[in-house]
Order: sequence, then structure tokens, then C-alpha cells
Amino acid sequence: MKYTFYKKLLFSGLFFLIGIANVLAQNVIVQNAAPDLPSSNVLCDKETAITINQFDGAGTDTNEATDGCLDGITETNTTWFVWQAEDFGDFTFNISPTDGGDLFGYSLFRLPNGLLDGTNKAILRCVSPCRPGDIGLRTGEGSTDGGDCGNTNGFLRPLGLDQGFYYALMVENTTSNSGFTITFGGDGPIVSPVGEIQPVVTNACYGQAIELNQNVDFQNGSITNYSWNIEDNMGQSEISVFGADRNSFTYDILSINDAVAGDKNVFLTVTTSIDGTTQTCQATFDTQITIDDCCDSDNSVEIIDTTITQVACPSDANGAIVLEVNQPNPLFPNSYEWSNSATTKDI
Repeated sequence: MKYTFYKKLLFSGLFFLIGIANVLAQNVIVQNAAPDLPSSNVLCDKETAITINQFDGAGTDTNEATDGCLDGITETNTTWFVWQAEDFGDFTFNISPTDGGDLFGYSLFRLPNGLLDGTNKAILRCVSPCRPGDIGLRTGEGSTDGGDCGNTNGFLRPLGLDQGFYYALMVENTTSNSGFTITFGGDGPIVSPVGEIQPVVTNACYGQAIELNQNVDFQNGSITNYSWNIEDNMGQSEISVFGADRNSFTYDILSINDAVAGDKNVFLTVTTSIDGTTQTCQATFDTQITIDDCCDSDNSVEIIDTTITQVACPSDANGAIVLEVNQPNPLFPNSYEWSNSATTKDI
């Protein structure tokens, strides 16, 4: 199973694992604004809502949307998203301003020359910043042009994605630098990292290690970071490791304090990048492994040898029993109970 998140990388080589347990559709994650198309935030799929808390101006090029209905409007606060269609299908989105009184608009383009190349981009949908409230594309709408403020409710007809084509969405707030949350929908899939976690084995005894491999790939970029997280069946994190070289991970329960046998949920979050530092997205994959106590086999307690010293006379108290017992579980020492209520190994 795979879940996807988006994130613009802030520090090279450093990222944070966000919300990986039991993810539901339309989780919300936070991104920084990307005011120019070449620095766009790349979408990996449509399962997660994105919040832009605050705009950061209009970027270096303040006339990137002059071929849409925003032509003639000075760009003040903008952010860009780009994606590639994996297959044909409808694409919808809903932009919900943080400040309900702000005026938002958007321009939606097809990019004929690549994911971050705005050369000869073609306008497909556009809504002018005419009125406060949500705007976007939604099922049931008939219009494809929202440039006329008198003839639009802020929503246009869904976009039909063409397989393999690249698209870009510019969102603008003409009132302030206050942000928004955007959600995505429709049945048109977009290109995302693909693959799975591949445990060498899925069941092991307590004291044995499980090697976790993966075959995740992203056709629109390289994988720059791997983050592994192991949780118990109660959702409590046992161990987290990450790094650019963590393309595999060996889970050894004996190295984790207070860890117990049982089902373990394994999550791998990969961070991808187009140029190695920016335009990133994150996708999370999961699987399950089981650590058995194996008390009836590998980890069974066995009395290896017994040395008995008999008493010299019935009234003496100088007898002894010394046991040699295996210790299969170093984290949980053996316990003993004799018929005379002694709890030591030897008596």
C-alpha cells in the first residue's frame, strides 16, 4: 500500500516524516509557497490536501500568467503546482482561502515542453479574482472560462487529463499574503513514485533480524531520502531511521528497548527530487511483519544440565541443585519457581 505526501525541501539532506500511521484520504500537509513556475511544488498524487500558510510574493517573474484571464493583473502573491498525467481522466480541485474575505484567482496550463518549462504553455482554465470564497474545478460545472466576473461562481468544468502530458496551476491572492488549502479529486491519475517494501522474510523469531528492502522508483525525479519507521500493533513507534543511503534497513528487535513480539507495521517514506534539492514530493509505502516469541521452538527454555548434591544425612541442609538453563531472550530473563517457593535458578 502507498500513501503520498508533498513537501518543498527546506534543508538539503534533512526532512521530517509526517503523519505516516493509518493515513486517510485528504490528509493535510503544509508546504511553502513556490512563486515561480521553475520552482513549483510537484504533485505526486491527489490523495493529500496541501496548505500554503502564507504567500511569499510573486517571485522573480511577475508576468507568468499574462496569457490567461489574469492578464493585466499585477502578480502580487502567487504559488505554483505542477504534475504529469499518468492516464486519461478528470481532474478537479478546490481552493479554500484561509481568510474568507480575500480575493483568489487561478490559471491552469498545459506545459508542452516539460514539467518545469513554461515555454509556449497553453491556458486551459482561468478564474479571475472576483469574489471571496472557494474556487476551483468541480463536477457539474459547464463553463471553462471564469474571466468574466459576472458569469462565474468561481468554479469551472473539470479538466480532462491527457496521458503523459504535463500541467501547471498558478494560484494567486490579490488581497493579502494569507494562504489557502487545496484539495484534489477526479478519476484522472497523476504520476507518482511506484514500488513496494520487500522484506526478505515476513515472519521471524524473537532474536532474529529481518532485512527490509524496497524497489521504489519515480520517473520524474530521483529519490534523495529514505525514512523507515516501525510501529507496534498499537501504533506506537519503535524505531525511526532516515538518510540518503537508507535504501534498505535491518530490523533487529533485540536492539530496541522494551520492544515485544507481535505484528509490526513497517512504513517507508521516500523523498523525491527533480534537481536533487528542490521540487520534491514524498510518498509513503507500508507493509507488515511479524515477530513471534517462538517459545515452543527457537526460543524455548531448556534445562541443559542438572547437578544434584545429596544431603549427607536426612537432618542436614547441605544439599543443592544447580541448573544449566539456556537464555533464549536476553531482554526478558528466565524466572524460576521451586516447590519450596524459592525463585532462584539454583537452590
